[in-house]
Amino acid sequence: MSRTVWDGVYTTAQADRSAVRYADDCATCHAANMRGGPGGPNLTGVEFLFAWNGRTAGELFEFVQTSMPPGGGGTLRDAEVADMVAAIFARNGFPPSPDRELPADRASLESIRITRGRE
Repeated sequence: MSRTVWDGVYTTAQADRSAVRYADDCATCHAANMRGGPGGPNLTGVEFLFAWNGRTAGELFEFVQTSMPPGGGGTLRDAEVADMVAAIFARNGFPPSPDRELPADRASLESIRITRGRE
């Protein structure tokens, strides 16, 4: 079953869990508001959607897992990566689910497509 980020694929609590880790490991490059900075792309809005539209949450999960933070890829636990992806989705205005968290494994995330709008 294929879903999109518009189908409520994460919870607000899940997105909130990444706040401290994001501030410690990501904000230096991506800014506190995720709008990008020196050496780090914007994780929100048009720029994010240009880069990720049509791709899957699994691809984003794998990218964060293997590449972030720079020079430290593979240091985040799977649950931390899922929480970080949930935070990116929240910041982009994709609606949360009241009770369905984003799974912490790539295979499960392959059925969730990142899209600019509801399909």
